[in-house]
Order: sequence, then C-alpha cells, then structure tokens
Amino acid sequence: MRALVGQLITQLETLSARVTQLEEQMGRSSRNSSKPPSSDGSGFKPTGKGKSKASGRKRGGQEGHPGAGQG
Repeated sequence: MRALVGQLITQLETLSARVTQLEEQMGRSSRNSSKPPSSDGSGFKPTGKGKSKASGRKRGGQEGHPGAGQG
C-alpha cells in the first residue's frame, strides 16, 4: 500500500509540473516571446492599439473659436 502511495505521489508531482509547463506555453504568443507571428495560430487575436474613438468634433478650427490670426 505504501509503495502505491509513493508511486501516486511521484506521478502527481510529474503531472503537476507538466500542467504548469503547458499553461506557460498557452500564454505565449509572438508578442511576448521569440516566436514568429505565423506560429500564433488562427485563433490568436492581437491586443494592440486599434483605431481611436472619434471625439464627435469636426477636424480643424472649432466654431466660435477666435483663432490666433497672423499678425
């Protein structure tokens, strides 16, 4: 019985180390490792900066603003 418990403990430690290793691999992408972007896979969505949201104002000088003028 003790031999079996010893084997199970050893197996548990081995599997626990393997799970930790696999979890680290899952968190790797081309952004946080030396892997090329082509190895990210089809399910990878980059979390980079996208387009910024529009502020709702038009471009250029705003209405009602006197401006600096030249002179």
